[in-house]
Amino acid sequence: MVCAECDYDLREFKDETRLPYDVRLPERPKARRLVCRQCCNDGMDEMERLATLAGKPS
Repeated sequence: MVCAECDYDLREFKDETRLPYDVRLPERPKARRLVCRQCCNDGMDEMERLATLAGKPS
């Protein structure tokens, strides 16, 4: 179980900046993709992307 961005071993919970987040790719929404906290900006990048999608009319 490694970060999809930096290959950090996410089983090592020694550093809180490396906690795992499940950040799925838009083109593969059902595929699990684990990214460490440091690589995904504490999940903020994904939250902004989802907020942008929610604000768009269908």
